[in-house]
Amino acid sequence: MKTLLTVPLILFLSSLLLAQDFHRYTFSEDFQFTKETDLYGYVFVPFEGKMSNAMYPNAVQEGIVSFTVNSFFVLIDERAHFTPAGISGNPTDDKPYRLNISRINRTSYGYELRLMNIKNRDLQGHLKIYLNGYSQVTQLKYRPTMTDAEHTYFIKSTPKNQLTIDSKFFTHQLDVDVNDMEAIFGNKLYPFVSIDHHNYKDHRKTKRIYPSDNIDIHIEDRMVMKGKKEKPMPCMVFNTREGKEKVLLLKKAKEIQLPPNEGGRKALEVPAKDLMTQEEFRIILHRGAKSKLKAVELQKNKTRECVLYYLMRYGKRMIE
Repeated sequence: MKTLLTVPLILFLSSLLLAQDFHRYTFSEDFQFTKETDLYGYVFVPFEGKMSNAMYPNAVQEGIVSFTVNSFFVLIDERAHFTPAGISGNPTDDKPYRLNISRINRTSYGYELRLMNIKNRDLQGHLKIYLNGYSQVTQLKYRPTMTDAEHTYFIKSTPKNQLTIDSKFFTHQLDVDVNDMEAIFGNKLYPFVSIDHHNYKDHRKTKRIYPSDNIDIHIEDRMVMKGKKEKPMPCMVFNTREGKEKVLLLKKAKEIQLPPNEGGRKALEVPAKDLMTQEEFRIILHRGAKSKLKAVELQKNKTRECVLYYLMRYGKRMIE
């Protein structure tokens, strides 16, 4: 009886894991790759592919092919069924696998990741990542070993209707001045990208945000006990992807100088306390061009571990 119960449970968990592994198509405009570390934790999901020597590409079913880049390896999920006529509509049942990265070269077209099979170091291949003039990825060329055929995959440009929605909805990197905290008051920030474990390159996970994720950041007064009375105090509220609300009581902001490995710019740092847990945090308001808000980072006070990192969309928001 125990065995009979275990089998359905295993099948259920397996199907759940498969559902969690599904990825939407990535769009070229989703992210800019200005440095090598931007690759870490990113998942590339192409919409078209072909043998590199073929004339024309075929559609790739959403989520059937993906490349997840880590600092040590690339996780490859390639279930596109290649035939002499091109890619057929029926995916294979091939399992995802890892190839180690022996080195990453910056090239005239973007990046070349030299790949190696850890079980047989003589088996070497590559993943070539092609960038346009805006440091956005347009195509990938993948070859697991030099004896295998090379596959070319194309990253989709954002559809016009989605581009319009994105441009009107999200906060952009040229929208908000952060010379002081006054600019944040009264503004609701809608970040475009979330980066989990931002300061741990081996564990980073970069995800594009959609309006339906209901992620936003804003400052509002909350009633806080001061002595024997409650008083309205400014708090920064993070509404996260999990549907949770994180409320942080703000203290006095100060200017800080970021280290070179974090951009070297000046930023605004705000000590804060979680109203629920009383844990101490630091909120870093990262500046980009013209002292505009580029990203909002939440760090644990003692360890400096990054808890949340939200990046605004590049450019300037479209005004109707």
